[in-house]
Amino acid sequence: MPINLKRSPRVAVVQDGARLHYALPIALHRAGLLEAVFTDWFTKRGSPVALAAKLVSLVDAQAAKRMAGRCCPELDDVLIFTSRIRALRMHLEARRIASADRPAFSERQAREMGGWISRRGLPRIPRANVLQGFIRNVHPTLWEQGRHRGLLCVGDQMIAPHAIEVEEARRQQERFPGWEPPATPAGIELTIRGEEESWSLLDHITCASEYVRDGLIAQGQPTEKISVLPYPIDWTHFRRPNPVTPPAPGLITIGFVGAVGLRKGVPYFFEVARQFDPQKVRFVLVGPVQLDASVLERHRGQVEVVGAVPRVKVMEYIARFDIFFFPSTCEGSAGSIMEAMAMAQPVVCSPNSGSVVRNGQEGFIRAYDDIEGARSALTQLIENPELRRDMGQRALARAQSYDLGYYGRALAELLCGLLASRSGNRGA
Repeated sequence: MPINLKRSPRVAVVQDGARLHYALPIALHRAGLLEAVFTDWFTKRGSPVALAAKLVSLVDAQAAKRMAGRCCPELDDVLIFTSRIRALRMHLEARRIASADRPAFSERQAREMGGWISRRGLPRIPRANVLQGFIRNVHPTLWEQGRHRGLLCVGDQMIAPHAIEVEEARRQQERFPGWEPPATPAGIELTIRGEEESWSLLDHITCASEYVRDGLIAQGQPTEKISVLPYPIDWTHFRRPNPVTPPAPGLITIGFVGAVGLRKGVPYFFEVARQFDPQKVRFVLVGPVQLDASVLERHRGQVEVVGAVPRVKVMEYIARFDIFFFPSTCEGSAGSIMEAMAMAQPVVCSPNSGSVVRNGQEGFIRAYDDIEGARSALTQLIENPELRRDMGQRALARAQSYDLGYYGRALAELLCGLLASRSGNRGA
């Protein structure tokens, strides 16, 4: 996308882990806007860190895998700034932190990361005029420092505001007592306060779905301060695999991929499954199980619960589905829905799933607790192969439109407009 402004965006990205498979910095890099990436750990090609990952694999295979996975060949190494000593110290300390203390630890981790970026990182990139990152992972003090340096600050709200997330969790726990092991909520006020402070300091907020946008507005954020930018899917790494097992003749498979727990609406998945003849329709849940084992045994009925599978196997399971069903209660934007759409599958999901599915086009949208509505939508797709095929093809086309090229163009247009508006306001 050509940039005609005299002062085009030069973006410093704060990237925690490999979030979105580095989609944000990659999209900015392809659009010619990326100035730097600040992250806790990054394995550069042929670096001592890459060798260290191999050595760590001798004693801790999982840790070595995480270390090696923090890489992105498309990003120029000179754009990456890391604080590995701090990251190693935090990693070792995290292993001793109790779950109740983890929110406070995460807050301190983000604060320290922000302090390092402010002191050591930002001074090294004087051309940067935009600071961009993910809310909850960027500490408010870094947004404050960014503003102090004159940077345009743009944060992405990854999931519904925490106050809404907590309220939904409370509602599900009341409806389904004992379904998940008892847990003591920790850090609720800390997270809510961090979000609110971040919102007040940001020039603009992006989010991946209308569901999250509506949640932000409900929390008092002005509509004009929010832009909906659905997350992309990287087609360079996408292929349609063979299914794990071939489907039985005449048997329709309705599947789900995600954490098997209350937030993802699994009790509603079970209830809908009970509305169908198991000889004709099969329901499958793929993902780590969060439900109490005794509850799972009592309620799963005709639902096959696969459990957690390696990431490389997920697409093989999706390939065996005929319809994707995702009645989540609270999301940002469910990546598994986009992957199912990319496999040309029609989708039935809740509005809380934050998907790009349009009701009646790529599938159907029904409230997560609308059992009859979901049953009716699934029945239409089961009984009408042509409708199933047509909606699947539209799902594929829509998913293909949300590639990294789209994401880069959307970010460029947004940032150019924000910089131009700010420049105009200053000149007024």
